[in-house]
Amino acid sequence: GFLNGLNRVDLEVMRELIGEGDVPWTFHRAIDHCLDLDRAWADVKRLPRVTSVLTAGSARGVEQGLDELVRRATTDHDAARLVMAGGGLSPEHVPWLVRAGVRAFHIGSPARPGRSFKAYVDADLVTSWRDLIDDEVAHARCRYDHGAAGGQQARACVDRCELPSKRVHTRTVGDREE
Repeated sequence: GFLNGLNRVDLEVMRELIGEGDVPWTFHRAIDHCLDLDRAWADVKRLPRVTSVLTAGSARGVEQGLDELVRRATTDHDAARLVMAGGGLSPEHVPWLVRAGVRAFHIGSPARPGRSFKAYVDADLVTSWRDLIDDEVAHARCRYDHGAAGGQQARACVDRCELPSKRVHTRTVGDREE
């Protein structure tokens, strides 16, 4: 994604880059730096063939932008379809985002031992994230299908659908958990 000097989506530059082709693309984190997020989302949604918007909801990361991501996804179904949550994503964020309708997630350092970009991508860590996301989506779908809001109803829904209960997705490396 590109912004102009007013911290707005640079529609002219974006249209030039997108061109006339048929290639899908992702608007990458620039939206988190826009001053008027409603206008930015409206602009991005008007661009052709955008398939996702990588966003943390805040330039400071998902921890600070979680409320914005949840609000945006629950009030704007087009945005929920486009949001790819990333930028400091942690396992604790996933249930909130899934319940809001977000279905795309981006991780970088959490897929690497010690969360270091100098390290290789670890298949077990990727699998752990994939399992977490799949489990949360299945829980959300079950709650929706069976009208379970929480508490005993949610437990009954998990039992009825034979879904795994939530688990912590960490792995021990040496003497620490990741």
